[in-house]
Amino acid sequence: MNQLEGIVTIRHTEHPIKEILTPEEAQFIREQLRVKLEMVKISLVQHNEALFQSSLADAKKWTEQNFTKNTDVNNFIAELDRFNTIKIRSQFPDISSSLKMLRDITKLRIETDKAMQPEENVAPIETVNPVESKRPAEAVNPAESTKPAETMNPAEAVPATQ
Repeated sequence: MNQLEGIVTIRHTEHPIKEILTPEEAQFIREQLRVKLEMVKISLVQHNEALFQSSLADAKKWTEQNFTKNTDVNNFIAELDRFNTIKIRSQFPDISSSLKMLRDITKLRIETDKAMQPEENVAPIETVNPVESKRPAEAVNPAESTKPAETMNPAEAVPATQ
């Protein structure tokens, strides 16, 4: 005992001594913190307020439990607390009434235009359904189809399509 007295010092403390971590365990703790911070990032991308708040609280708790208190850890925890006060969802203004007004204005404009034009001057617009039309538009000219057959040149004759 006398020989060990100069080499070994025995101290009594009131605080329990925690185990010394292996490098693998320390790496695991750092990776777990990284995963918790990735969850914070994912919640930001998804605009998920509840997940954001719980992920920040989880990362803070993990840091407090597994890292030694020093200025770097205290600054990190202070940053997590600052992020916790930020609201990621904001209220957008309601634009439904202005959209309704724009739609009403276009309807009123059309009705006003119709009321200003006299009905007898308005010619109906004929539409041709391309499915119902069986011949191409350039195939027969209506003026040519009314010519008698003997006055047509053979070059002007239109071959019959089947």
